[in-house]
Amino acid sequence: MKNEPGTNDEPGTNDQAVLAVEDLHTEIRTPQGPLKAVDGVSFTVRPGEMFGIVGESGSGKSVLGRTVMGLYTSGPSMTVTGKVVLNGRDVHALSPGERRGLWRSDVGMVFQDPGTALNPVKRIGRHLTEGMRGMSRAAARDRAEELLRLVGIPEPRRRLRQYPHELSGGMRQRVVIAVALAGEPSLLIADEPTTALDVTVQKQILDLLGRLQSELGTAIVLISHNLAVVAGRAGRVAVMYAGRLAELAPAADLFAGPRHPYTEALLASVPRLDDPPHSVLQAIEGAPPNMAAPPPGCRFAPRCRYATSSCETSPALVADGGRAFACHHPVDVGGA
Repeated sequence: MKNEPGTNDEPGTNDQAVLAVEDLHTEIRTPQGPLKAVDGVSFTVRPGEMFGIVGESGSGKSVLGRTVMGLYTSGPSMTVTGKVVLNGRDVHALSPGERRGLWRSDVGMVFQDPGTALNPVKRIGRHLTEGMRGMSRAAARDRAEELLRLVGIPEPRRRLRQYPHELSGGMRQRVVIAVALAGEPSLLIADEPTTALDVTVQKQILDLLGRLQSELGTAIVLISHNLAVVAGRAGRVAVMYAGRLAELAPAADLFAGPRHPYTEALLASVPRLDDPPHSVLQAIEGAPPNMAAPPPGCRFAPRCRYATSSCETSPALVADGGRAFACHHPVDVGGA
């Protein structure tokens, strides 16, 4: 049976979802021709779930996140088709003003570089309070202090008077998370939230996201090129390659037994603590395709060790026992 994730065969139907993405396409117009950055992606996110999206740079992860958010919409430079249903409302059927209202109340976004996400000439307090409507100045300040306390920033009252450059990178990322939480959204999209941070601070930010998920019940979409970031944190993981979903599965199943050759290759390329010193990492041969002129059929086929002539036709996403994968030659779970 063939089915797309997001339909009723996936655990967690659309009726239960805080977010339902259905056959989403984001095509960007370039001098080289139309670039299919997101090409027919479907999935759901349940209330209170941490949902991981992983893939190499250029796989379309960030474009997907911004399209889901409603930051990327149809216009002179791009075309967006499909549906993004957030709390029962189709994001791309809303007016620009209605979408801005969603950003305050239903969805927040954490960008990967807090240095560019925060305005350098605005104090931290201004970043937090400017979206608060119908509150007195004192109430807004108290709420801003509460948000800084929530994300683990000490001396919140003093921090409100500071500018972004006066804070460390980790502190700035916590402020970005606090800003995203100001409207008490039901969904938080975190796009590479730890990329610009050192390893210790990365763990602190990921721990913070996990605590917000468990304490506030916020659904989180965690986007990363690093499988280790989502391992042990996301309940389910979607693997993207060249604008499409290669695989979607519960995290434990995906890491224990990937079905798509791309997922298998990604996992094999991750260094392990029990590897002997100076071990050579297993690289994925070749490079991701040019999305302005993608290869016909399976887009991973030119780099896949299992590829045959049947891969010249695009594989459908096949549902199989709570997971899904798009491959004519899926990896055998038993390792045969």
